[in-house]
Amino acid sequence: MEVFIGGLPAQANLSERGLRVQLQPFMKKLGIADTVFDCEKPLKKQYGFVVFLRVEDGLKFLAAYGAPKPAPAGRSSRFNTTTKVNANPASRLTILGAPVYCKQSNKTPDAITLRGLSLQNDKAGKRQAHPQQQQQQQQQQQRTDDRANSDANLSSFTLTSLSCGYYRFVRGRLTFVPEVVERQGGLAVFGKKHLTIERNDGVVIHIPHSTIQEIVWWPSGSLTLTLSTVPLFFSAKVPAKENKRSRLTALNLRHGPGRHGPAVLGMCLIYRLAVRPEQMPRKMQKLSNLGVFTISRFDVLDGAVGPDFSQSFYQLRSLLAAATAKSLLPFSLLVQLQALAQNAYLHPDTVAGLTRRLCEMHAAAAAADGRPPVSVEAMKKLFQAIDWPTPDYDDPADFEVPALVDYLLATERAIQASSLVREGLAHPGGDNVTAVHRVVVTPTRMTLHGPELENKNRVLRKYPNHQDYFIRVQFCDEDGQNLRFNGRVDFDSVYHRFKEIMVDGIQVAGRTYSFLGWSHSSLRAHSMWFAAPFIDDGGKLQTFFTITQTLGNFSTIHSPARCAARIGQAFSETPFAVPLAAHNISVVRMPDVLSADKQRTFSDGVGTVTREVAAAIWTHLPQKKKKKDFPTCFQIRYAGAKGMLSLDTRPAMAGPVIRLRPSMIKFASDETAHLEICDVASSPIPLYLNRQLIKILEDMGVPLAWFLRLQSDAVRELRFITASAYNMASFLKAQGVAQAIKLHKLLRLADQHGLDYRTEPFLRRITEAVVLRELRLLKHKARMLVPLGITLFGVMDETGFLGEGERARHVVPPRDHALRDLRNCIVFSARGARDLPSQLSGGDLDGDIFNVLWDPAVCELPTLSTFAPADYPRQAPVDIGRPVTKEDIAHFFIDFMKTDHLGAIATRHMILADQLEDGTLDADCIAVAAMHSTAVDFSKTGIPADLRQLPRANKFRPDFLSPGPITHLYSRADIELEDYVDEGDGGDRHDLDAPSYRYYASEKALGVLYRAVDEGKIWYDDVRRPVGTQKPAFRDAFLDWAGAECRKLGCYRWAHKTDEALRIRSAYEDAVLSAMHEYSEHPTLPITELEVFIGSIINRTGAQTTRQRDRSRKLRDAFERISAWITAQIRPHHRADDFAEGEKEDDENKDEDEDDSNSNSNSNSRLDTLALCWAAACLRVHDEDDVESFWLVAAAALLREIEFVKHAQAEEAAWQVEADLGALLPRLSLAA
Repeated sequence: MEVFIGGLPAQANLSERGLRVQLQPFMKKLGIADTVFDCEKPLKKQYGFVVFLRVEDGLKFLAAYGAPKPAPAGRSSRFNTTTKVNANPASRLTILGAPVYCKQSNKTPDAITLRGLSLQNDKAGKRQAHPQQQQQQQQQQQRTDDRANSDANLSSFTLTSLSCGYYRFVRGRLTFVPEVVERQGGLAVFGKKHLTIERNDGVVIHIPHSTIQEIVWWPSGSLTLTLSTVPLFFSAKVPAKENKRSRLTALNLRHGPGRHGPAVLGMCLIYRLAVRPEQMPRKMQKLSNLGVFTISRFDVLDGAVGPDFSQSFYQLRSLLAAATAKSLLPFSLLVQLQALAQNAYLHPDTVAGLTRRLCEMHAAAAAADGRPPVSVEAMKKLFQAIDWPTPDYDDPADFEVPALVDYLLATERAIQASSLVREGLAHPGGDNVTAVHRVVVTPTRMTLHGPELENKNRVLRKYPNHQDYFIRVQFCDEDGQNLRFNGRVDFDSVYHRFKEIMVDGIQVAGRTYSFLGWSHSSLRAHSMWFAAPFIDDGGKLQTFFTITQTLGNFSTIHSPARCAARIGQAFSETPFAVPLAAHNISVVRMPDVLSADKQRTFSDGVGTVTREVAAAIWTHLPQKKKKKDFPTCFQIRYAGAKGMLSLDTRPAMAGPVIRLRPSMIKFASDETAHLEICDVASSPIPLYLNRQLIKILEDMGVPLAWFLRLQSDAVRELRFITASAYNMASFLKAQGVAQAIKLHKLLRLADQHGLDYRTEPFLRRITEAVVLRELRLLKHKARMLVPLGITLFGVMDETGFLGEGERARHVVPPRDHALRDLRNCIVFSARGARDLPSQLSGGDLDGDIFNVLWDPAVCELPTLSTFAPADYPRQAPVDIGRPVTKEDIAHFFIDFMKTDHLGAIATRHMILADQLEDGTLDADCIAVAAMHSTAVDFSKTGIPADLRQLPRANKFRPDFLSPGPITHLYSRADIELEDYVDEGDGGDRHDLDAPSYRYYASEKALGVLYRAVDEGKIWYDDVRRPVGTQKPAFRDAFLDWAGAECRKLGCYRWAHKTDEALRIRSAYEDAVLSAMHEYSEHPTLPITELEVFIGSIINRTGAQTTRQRDRSRKLRDAFERISAWITAQIRPHHRADDFAEGEKEDDENKDEDEDDSNSNSNSNSRLDTLALCWAAACLRVHDEDDVESFWLVAAAALLREIEFVKHAQAEEAAWQVEADLGALLPRLSLAA
């Protein structure tokens, strides 16, 4: 039922949320729950609507507050000929002092709104908790109640002034030194997620609770906050900008003479709030009870005079520039020193003193043995060791130069003691990766990071001796994520700052890095490469202009978007490169294959290689990419060309030749020495459904039962995985978790000996985290394996065998035909009016992958519908009529950031497709699909999608888009899932908070699939099954078994190897701790050791974001590299096999460590290695800060070494028997 409410006060300009809040007390009196009504209120109108889930509630409301609309005074009504003063019935409902009238609406309630209310009411009334969840939910409810009971005056403080500065210890006492001060008053409110400070001039400061490291308070009225990053600043509402607020890059705070306030906001993270002291103890007790903050009661001295921060930082930069010019310190060390100040770890004066001391030490070392006294690795550990200054800090001297130097020297000694062990971690070698620094640019600050390992691209490969002149630059918000679109916020000042940085460059230790280029994937991530001028090995000055000139001729490209895309080809990550001259490979051109009308290109983006070239490429692939037979399809970059190369084995195509087509060549270039490999079709990719595919298949007529069967199979598999150690071992192996150490073999050993691996806490958390990742993908992304399907690269039939619309394997070529030599790809016909790839989501053959499905339950459906492919007109790129400049490209990048709403468009398409009767076939959905196509091509055309044309959506979303339970990852504790609480209607929400969505139960396939997976039930019933208290600890049982096996093999002691094992563990711990910081999205808050080990960053409220997926891929590679190297140190006679090339893939039907059989070790060295493995596995963790996972790496190495020694001894015994028989036979012959 819907009720109309008129006469709302105009001056209040109530929002929907505001009207709902005003009505709640009246509803409560009538016993109408918050979950069964909702409000709709047009902007700037004096009327609104209340939608009731149940008719009886609406009638109850009208019976209490309903009244007819009052007639205007002085006029007669329709039925009365005489007017009586005050004859109108009095209003029975007053809102904000205004009498309002209510009546039943003449509209039918919106069906989506009613479904949303129904879902909301069901959730509130049917919270069924697993027994193990009940205590957790009770604690969660208590926290919610505490928040609810903290009424506004107990969570808000009247602000009298605001200061930003830094802490310093004066005679051992913590003291606050203000750098900028604002005497203007305001209000500070602790909401559910943010501390919001609204000044009297309308400026708003948002401080997320997660960034507050500590609150120090004193009853006289001071709150001093230690933050991990800079708050978000917003201007007052600007009438000229539709009452939007502007996102600010600095605050106009007053500061002392000579002090430059805005410049230091990014480096000063201590905020002092002077507040009125009324009820301070009670308010702070309420905040403490929430369990969200670390709160200390301490009188922090204020007003201390310290060195001017801006001047100090300017002097530090001058000092670092001089050190760079004179080569007083390695450049990476100088970058790290600047980062200590710029990232707010230490005061610039302290860093300057440290710099001078390090310069002295390096000069002395150079005059002596030449060994640098402090390395980059030692400096990385210093970042991890510097703590937050607190009132009860043990030794304030830790923040002074002498203590810092002592720490660096002690750390360096520990590093040097295990320098051989660490060599491969710090300098992995090879031509595929290199160490570079990274800069993160946010609206208010720049932070420096690294050096970190990056895959090489063409530019980095071209200048191998000048890698530190290139840096990665990431543009993002303060929390490391992309700037979030908010219709109530204007970001012009932020984009202006970003553009200035791209044009003017970044000052790092005396060098000025300026924009150079980006790859297509890094553009999507708002990341790019900057470079500083340098003199190359040939004595030539290299700058943006000279570097891009060597890449190719871009002067004829007059589109900034296209020019940037073409330059970006050189920045695509190409892990492998094949030197053509070394293999006598030549490159020729051949024509494209066109349709009869010349309008379609069947060979768009694909060329060919001969068998000799494919074999040459195979020799340059890493071991893990090599199969028995070499791949037949390669994604490449070469000079100005990009695309795919497929194998052509026809006799006429013999010889080491690469054939390129005009559609592959994007610009002219002389960079022809190497063929760069982006990817190879070494194995088929499984086909997984996602939400978009499911919706399209549903609208094509695929029945719901088919999707439910796939989902049921996936759930059954997850439950099957957790049923036994053997199943979990197979799952970890299939997921590629800890491949380098072969972790799955430990679990198989547990299965063989009846051990419960879950009694080892860290191993249990590993398995739980990996299963949780798959469970969340199934629940929140509808990711389901299709057994009768596959995903493949696409190439063209070079032979002309296939007819129009045919594909190889669908039409089987004759025996010995060239098409039979192609593997792991789908071959499309070169005939017909239009190429098939362009009809499949606008694909081409330059590296696109295609989903292939042959399940009869779908393909043979008599009711299956197909649709004519879209044919969007090709859009000409924006042409500026002249050669493109660096400033043009910078402007395009900013435009891209402003209009990069691809995710928002895709989400709107999903919402509309679910709500509209015709789904994806509705005109609105088709229009959104066209907008999506335009947005996808924006990076190449410069033509953005016009969001003003995006069809509007209501405030409801389908339930499959709702957040999942919040995941808590605690150090040395179990993973916990906590219900997500929708706090959208809280009274303390600010107009700058992210939009709050309401959800309804979708009745279409995605909604049914979403609700069919009970995340909590599967988690507690199958994943987090109780561990028997009587079962032996897995670690102890393993060591008992391993010790007995070692003694059987002749190894009786291991204690003499303890020191060597400790050195290896120290190197491993440092590498893991470094990865925890390097791969975090936050500059000061590391990810967990668990995430490093499984190679996956865990999203706390659902499936991973795109950025988290990208970082996870790099994280997995990094951990595989770390664990492979460490394993090679524990098992040194297998070093080449374990690390340099990586081990061969496991084959269940043969020895998994067949590489070990190639070892030339003798019996003594084998037993020596076995003792080292044993010692490493026996090391115990004694400190809370120690890394937990080393013992798993060591245990896996020990297990493999035991197997290897057994195998070697058995072979030796067999050889000995053979030798004895060989010696005995002649004697037997003589005797005969």
